[in-house]
Amino acid sequence: MRTQSSPPHMKPRRLSDWILVGLSLLVLVQVALFASRRASPDLPAAPPPAFIVPGEWLGDVTVIHAGDRSEPLVGPSADRPTLVMAFHSECAHCATVAPVWRAWLESRSAADLRILGLSREPLESAQAYARQHGWSLEMTRVPDDPTSEGFRLVTRTPWLILLDEDGVVRFEGHGSKLDELEPLLAELTPETTRSEP
Repeated sequence: MRTQSSPPHMKPRRLSDWILVGLSLLVLVQVALFASRRASPDLPAAPPPAFIVPGEWLGDVTVIHAGDRSEPLVGPSADRPTLVMAFHSECAHCATVAPVWRAWLESRSAADLRILGLSREPLESAQAYARQHGWSLEMTRVPDDPTSEGFRLVTRTPWLILLDEDGVVRFEGHGSKLDELEPLLAELTPETTRSEP
């Protein structure tokens, strides 16, 4: 009995050839999937920012004042910019900038700039920390809910966030960058915000 064999012009495929063909097809499928995913209008082109950015509106972010009174970070009748100084009493970097903040706060007039201390810890603890470092500023905290919009503001400490009177972020940066605020403050406040010596 004769067995059938391949015609002489066709060689049997080796296993390595089949693997190469399979890998090539896999690459083509992945490229097609990637291209279709990038072209989909339903998917965002980039993830949303994890932190705040200049130009973002934060006017309705709620903060809590003494007596558990909640109100927007920048109210509808705001007549001046707001500087948020975010800190936490257990943050080693906050202790490093504390003397700089004290000197800066002592040189400020509150006439043209509302300055808020903001923390996520209980208000009494935040106020005690501010007193310990000689900070004279209005103290607030964010709601206890980590999913709240305000909670983002205290995920970095020490941090500075400058909002104009409409609640738009004009600056955000490390607490040591107070000098970078000066040009913006001069632009946002018609009168000087420095106290006369």
